Amino acid sequence: MQKFAAIGNPPPSMPAPPGTVVALTRARRACSTALLVAMLTAGCSGTHNRPAPTTTAATAGTTTTNDPNTAVVAAYRAYWADLIDAGKTADWESPRLDDHATGEGVAVARDNYRQLRAQGLVVRGTVSLHPRVVAIRGGTATIEDCTDVTKFLRRDAKTGKAAEPEVRDVRRTVVTLKRISGRWLVSNSEAKGQCAK
Repeated sequence: MQKFAAIGNPPPSMPAPPGTVVALTRARRACSTALLVAMLTAGCSGTHNRPAPTTTAATAGTTTTNDPNTAVVAAYRAYWADLIDAGKTADWESPRLDDHATGEGVAVARDNYRQLRAQGLVVRGTVSLHPRVVAIRGGTATIEDCTDVTKFLRRDAKTGKAAEPEVRDVRRTVVTLKRISGRWLVSNSEAKGQCAK
């Protein structure tokens, strides 16, 4: 996810071929969203380069329910709320990052926010989630989502100015959650391409 790592641009002395800037912007956005989308997952050739957005998810609280589907979706939405909150300041040390995530889910988020902060960037905006539980087997659940991060953008931490253009970006994401000590936690996510319009 290139929200955190810049893709090399041609040096100023060498003009870019027509369409290069647009292609690079789209490539950056596509790669950024893949990681952002699934807990800043293992997409984009194994590079972890994007943070988390602001979600239209339900409030992020502890939910007690007997319906495992409801509990899994609530944990996923809470996870995104944590990512969005930490992204406002690229707070890679936020204690919220491990409230609803574990393992790679936490490590990737922390790494992405650390990189953003080093670049003087934050991630702000909204994310629209459309999760659907596709499997629950023992202590592992799988969600598929069309995560819309179109309005979740990297911004200059000082000025708030957008560091990238707003481009439609709705990713199909497969998210794995693990049940640990009675709680569902996001452990991994993987972007699987764009969702249909």
